[in-house]
Amino acid sequence: MSDILKVGVGRLALVGLALAAAVGQAQAGAFGLNEYSAQGIGSAAAGAAAGNAGLGSIAWNPATMTDFAGFQTSGSFTWISPSASVKPSDGTVLLYSHLGAPTSATGDIGNGGRFVPATQVSYQLSDQWWLGLTVDAPFGQVTVIRPDAAAAYFGTNTQIVDVDVTPSLAYKVNDWLSLGAGLQINYFDLKVNNSLTPQVPGSALSVNGDSWGVGYKLGLTLKPFAGTEFGVGYRSQLQQNVSGNMQTNIPIRGLSGIILPGRQSVSSSVTLPDQLSVGLRQQVNDKVGVALGYQWTHWSLFKSFNVNGPYGPAIPLSFHYNNGWLISAGADYKWDARTTLRAGLGYEQSPINDVVRTPRLPDQNRIIAALGASYQLSSKMSLDLAYSHYFMPKANINITSTANPAYQGLSFVGSANGSVDIVSMALNFRWDALEQIVAAKY
Repeated sequence: MSDILKVGVGRLALVGLALAAAVGQAQAGAFGLNEYSAQGIGSAAAGAAAGNAGLGSIAWNPATMTDFAGFQTSGSFTWISPSASVKPSDGTVLLYSHLGAPTSATGDIGNGGRFVPATQVSYQLSDQWWLGLTVDAPFGQVTVIRPDAAAAYFGTNTQIVDVDVTPSLAYKVNDWLSLGAGLQINYFDLKVNNSLTPQVPGSALSVNGDSWGVGYKLGLTLKPFAGTEFGVGYRSQLQQNVSGNMQTNIPIRGLSGIILPGRQSVSSSVTLPDQLSVGLRQQVNDKVGVALGYQWTHWSLFKSFNVNGPYGPAIPLSFHYNNGWLISAGADYKWDARTTLRAGLGYEQSPINDVVRTPRLPDQNRIIAALGASYQLSSKMSLDLAYSHYFMPKANINITSTANPAYQGLSFVGSANGSVDIVSMALNFRWDALEQIVAAKY
């Protein structure tokens, strides 16, 4: 039974990854999301912090509200369809067959994809003040690994709902400088399951938990020349004190002693990463605009955490992520008075590399290709459409020593293949009279 306990705590620690980190459908490095608007998706987020993502830009930078006169809203419906599978190596298949454990590949772990909605509201209070609100999901992951797959001992189901609500305020200092700030109110709920050890067929663990966190956003925009806008947005770290319960059907050795079968309460204190977004957009002429974007996310915060049970620390969690970044470029073309076309290309450096990658989250560097269009339905209403594809090369998984924090006595060597397709539609509406409120001149 001691071997079962030793292997079991390793599997339990892996499930803790979801408790401490996995918060929705990850498409922006690790478990981050970047799908705040159809315009932003259609340009690969190029210039999003400088207003190039339409009203959705306020999700990256609240100061961009001053680009939108009057009372405006935007609602995006985005379908994220990841396709990923994990295949064990021949050596892992041989090892697991000797243990009497499953040896098959996972099949598609993306679970068919899901909708990610986002909403932005901007209301101009005066010629200098704007009030705004965003509702979106900055983090996310949904993966399903079949129990008959070899990778099931490193995670089976992960399903999390994440909601972020940010009321914000922007101030137009003068014609070339605007400032913005917002209060982040973040909620996430998770449900995860895990196979435990091949020595006890059917052994399993489930974890449920939720948490509220509070952070902030800051931003500024500069317009030094006609047709030029430069923006910087910052999203703060989010402290999440997760509480919930954990249930296992076999005894497991934890940090404070044996964890007996049954249900018990658990908690963990986790800091979600802050992010810096920089954008530049330039209107070349009446028809053509270009944009550049850069995002840096502080994923190196994810080193080690503990999940605590009723009698003290229960599980050590180790991730050892690197910081991640995204660089992108985009362009738009005004086809006619009603139609604008756009495209973007990006490259993202994942915070997860070959050393720390696991089957539960087999993230990899990716190239992003995006297309989009906007159509003016009426004087007050417009429609945005976008499509993007993430090209991801084969990723190696090597869980054979403590160099990978997922290793707790059971090895796994294999590879992961994946890609992502994203389709988005947004409806934008101007609620007030179209007469522009005259801005103060300086």
